[in-house]
Amino acid sequence: MTAPTSKIKYEINCQWGARAASPESLAPRFLSTIDQLRRVDPGLDGWNWYNENEYLESGGVYGVTPLIEVRPWMVEAIKENMCRDYDTNLPDPQLGYTMPAGMFKNSGSNYIDISITDGDPWPDKTYAKNCARFVNNDDDFANDVFVTFRVYKAAMLILSETWEATWAKAFPCDMVQKTDWDGMKPGWGWMVYVCPHLAKLVTPPSGVLVERRPNGGLFLAATDEVFDADNPRHIAAARLIRDAMRPVTSLKEPFVVPYL
Repeated sequence: MTAPTSKIKYEINCQWGARAASPESLAPRFLSTIDQLRRVDPGLDGWNWYNENEYLESGGVYGVTPLIEVRPWMVEAIKENMCRDYDTNLPDPQLGYTMPAGMFKNSGSNYIDISITDGDPWPDKTYAKNCARFVNNDDDFANDVFVTFRVYKAAMLILSETWEATWAKAFPCDMVQKTDWDGMKPGWGWMVYVCPHLAKLVTPPSGVLVERRPNGGLFLAATDEVFDADNPRHIAAARLIRDAMRPVTSLKEPFVVPYL
């Protein structure tokens, strides 16, 4: 089975609950994430760091620096990316910190974007406060060298376990239009990860890929091919995972609150 040929964005989304965190604790965790990704594939290198405030205020003209230059002052760089209050637009340490990085290769043809937000300590009754995203750019071509089961599985587990996420999933974004998409719940996609607390609630179905993680978490995947939302076999396996995840998704949202 060949990979789909239309331009498609593939996203990994990890979420976890409210927790306090300082730039001093976030910097080594962020750099560890980047270093682990580099070991997955030599091509996952050449990252740029985004000073989000400078980048947004300049319309993307300023605020982008090679990450290798930022590493020695990573703590200060994260401090500068303190999240801003929605009403006042002023930095607020109670809202946490954003850690975005992007990677270009071959004049922009291969592009990966990472964005991690952590350090918001205030629980919310409607959504997880902290998250991480890993996504390819679909502007040039969809299935570049990084959109593979091997890379996306490794990236999802690195993000999930390094940041102690409650749950994560990987999915092609065209699932939103082509399937009965149920929003950002953890059970519907190409791959799913749940933390040890939630893994106890899930009985893995037959007919999908299953891996018990050393930390007690659970990894499930519909296929080891690049997921195609037009492939009935892929969709059928994804439905098996979604059904198995119902003990988790039937919990009161956000699923993170009772556990972390």
